[in-house]
Amino acid sequence: MMDEIFLVIRFSSVFDRIQHVNSTEATIGRDVACEICLSDPLVSRKHAQLFRTEKDWRIRDLNSRNGTHCNGTPLCAEERLFDGSEIQLGSCAISVCSSIAKAVKKTAINDDSTQSKNVGHDLNETRLKILTPAQRRVFELLVQGLIEKEVAAQLGISTHTVHDHVKAIYKTLSVSTRGELVSRWATKHG
Repeated sequence: MMDEIFLVIRFSSVFDRIQHVNSTEATIGRDVACEICLSDPLVSRKHAQLFRTEKDWRIRDLNSRNGTHCNGTPLCAEERLFDGSEIQLGSCAISVCSSIAKAVKKTAINDDSTQSKNVGHDLNETRLKILTPAQRRVFELLVQGLIEKEVAAQLGISTHTVHDHVKAIYKTLSVSTRGELVSRWATKHG
């Protein structure tokens, strides 16, 4: 059983974000009040619902206008989710992962936005060398899929310090998200 899930969200095959579902129930939709808000006109205000049972995670459509697909099949009733399940709502594709490491890896392997267009944007060794030794240690743990809290515990520093390093790394390497960081780094070095 997956205790928690991480969602890799893409719009028209372009990576948007990784979202952790940290409650037992989450509504997916266009409405800003939804726990998983998707700004896609093909997605209903309250489109679908993820929920956890005693045994597993499930998804159900909330009578959306354009429907919800899970693993290529339209949802008629609730559907059980597995590590690797694919959910489709409008032009939005959501991959279900059982850990942040798997979610980060999924962005690095399948991100169409970086795999084919990164010729002038690859992170190079020169830029990585600009990082301070402390930033480099944080960087190496980030690309392994650890979250900031885990990086702090492993390095024996505060999460606030890790967050400051992460902001500096993003600025130095001209990225804005962890998925972008990992995708570019994995494309260059993976």
